[in-house]
Amino acid sequence: MAEADYLTIPEVADLARCHKNTVRQAINEGELAAFRLAARLLVRNADARAWIESKPAVVPRPRPRQSVRRRRSTVHAQTASEGW
Repeated sequence: MAEADYLTIPEVADLARCHKNTVRQAINEGELAAFRLAARLLVRNADARAWIESKPAVVPRPRPRQSVRRRRSTVHAQTASEGW
């Protein structure tokens, strides 16, 4: 069976395994190009695949900040040991 050159919104959603609204949102935000033919929105198969592949599987997280242990000042430590 030959692959279709253009896909409907539900077909793109099936291909991406996401909800139709996710595809519509990508079109509205300009992430995915679509063409209106009569009452249907159509997406090029190549554009749909490129959009799917542009989404990272794992989003890198910022490294957690390491806590900095503060040392007590020597003056404070001396006065504390003297019974202050």
